Amino acid sequence: MIDVSSNGDRATGVRRPRTRERSIGNCLLGVALIGLLGIGSLFSRPEEPDKAVRDFVALFVAQDAKGIFTILQPDIVADKELKVPDVESFVKRYRSNLLSLERYTVDKRMKSEDETTERFQATLVFRGPTLGSDYPDPSKLNMTLMWVLEGKQWWLERPISIFYSVTSDADYPTSAQREIAARFETSLRILDRIGISGKEDLAFIGPQKPGNAVEDFKELESLHAKERGAQGIHPTGAGVDVLLRAASREEGGLLQIYHGDFRAGPEDRRKPVPWDIFRDYVQAAIQRGKTDEKHGSKKKAESVYRRVISFGRMFLNEPGGFQFANWGLTFEKQGAHELARVASSDHPGGREPVVAFANLVSRRLDLLQTALACLDDMADYGSLKAAVDASNRPGDIVFKPWGINTLLILALKGAPAGASATKEAGGIVLVENPRMKKAALQALDDVSKEASGKVKAFVEFQKQWIESNQVYGTGPSFQ
Repeated sequence: MIDVSSNGDRATGVRRPRTRERSIGNCLLGVALIGLLGIGSLFSRPEEPDKAVRDFVALFVAQDAKGIFTILQPDIVADKELKVPDVESFVKRYRSNLLSLERYTVDKRMKSEDETTERFQATLVFRGPTLGSDYPDPSKLNMTLMWVLEGKQWWLERPISIFYSVTSDADYPTSAQREIAARFETSLRILDRIGISGKEDLAFIGPQKPGNAVEDFKELESLHAKERGAQGIHPTGAGVDVLLRAASREEGGLLQIYHGDFRAGPEDRRKPVPWDIFRDYVQAAIQRGKTDEKHGSKKKAESVYRRVISFGRMFLNEPGGFQFANWGLTFEKQGAHELARVASSDHPGGREPVVAFANLVSRRLDLLQTALACLDDMADYGSLKAAVDASNRPGDIVFKPWGINTLLILALKGAPAGASATKEAGGIVLVENPRMKKAALQALDDVSKEASGKVKAFVEFQKQWIESNQVYGTGPSFQ
């Protein structure tokens, strides 16, 4: 940690050329210096990282956007990735003229594998203004930046993370946390009673062929890049036929090639599910059904909508977690609503069963999404109690993993502040509350005692991922 009580030099980033008239005098001076100091002193050494950090700090708190622009890595400037107005927006958004440096550390120096490029990473902490009545203590702006050495000068390369932090001493659980947890439990109590899925859809999906759809899914991935245009997938696209064919299979086989909500561990090499591809082709299939209706082919349209329901059923049949349930119900809902729309009263069994099924699927989907929204409501640690409750649900493959994931994020990264503080800061604001973190860590310790050791392994794997990845917000930039 570096003492910053004294002011550092301010870099200009500009070398002045020597004039011809001074050259002789400089040569004589050089001879004198050789005699006094030795020849080695004439060869300049690279500037130290501390000076590069201090130069940036001086420019940043002065809101000197042009000055910061002169110390940016030359390739960034040459490629016009940033311009001076971008940097002006950056310093104004963070109100850097209201900040004062508390401390900084040069975290590490590193070289490329071929040892031709050297970098260093530093973390800077500034004392900032208060961010609203909910957080009366002064805020802190935390910056982790990267510099690169070129031509014996350290150039500012990129920010790794930038965020404000505030403190809170609220006790666990708060009234807001209890309210969110109650909403979570109410949603799950109803969902447990009616089920995330049942056998109601079997009456609408029609006969199925033996085998799984693994090869069909691979073909869809290949076709999507070719068939997707500005308006999405055309209803006559070959991929729509592939999707409808896949939906006729008895099994999906999705987990053979895709992982669920979370990878099973470091050895899990399966890909994430390409939800955007499936979504695009389901929408195109529904458009094909509507085209069939316009051409008077109502039976063809009904067949398409039934296949969409069947496609959703594939995801519900596999233990992939929340996303499998969410998208499975979404596809079933889309197909059921279209089928209910075209079904007439003289339809075998009448129109009422398919309408009732469409309403049931909508209800299931609403409850499912409401429950997850409670776990996602992390502002001021709001979802903490709901996450504790979710992590303690035995045998739950849908919400238990998300509860554990939420606890780890809150314990390791803190919680986002409320919207008013974020608006005031002009960027991400995280809340540090040791009591909340302690409650999250205790809950994680409790669930990790499960006898099989699987939960503990999942906790450790998720912990490693969260510690090494950015969880809140997007990648920072000097804009």
